[in-house]
Amino acid sequence: MIYVVALVWFAYTLDGVVPQWAWIVALYVAPFAAGFLVGRLWAVALPAIVVLLAVPAGQGSGEIPVFVGMFFVALIALPAIVIGWAARLLTDRFVIR
Repeated sequence: MIYVVALVWFAYTLDGVVPQWAWIVALYVAPFAAGFLVGRLWAVALPAIVVLLAVPAGQGSGEIPVFVGMFFVALIALPAIVIGWAARLLTDRFVIR
């Protein structure tokens, strides 16, 4: 849920000036963490939810609609979520408790 809220916040509040670390966290760390923490494959639907929630944002401050940019973020997030899910699956299976 935090992942969806963070990306929707990015979609509605960004004016193109974002620190480099924020993009790295939003594109790579957050989706991996979401997949790992959820631990279920349904987490792959989270980027699609973000794209749908970004549709009402309109054009934003750029030349393309905000949801198109969020679609490309979702394309990067999908493999990261699947890798996070797989890491959780392997962790649950092979880590001795």
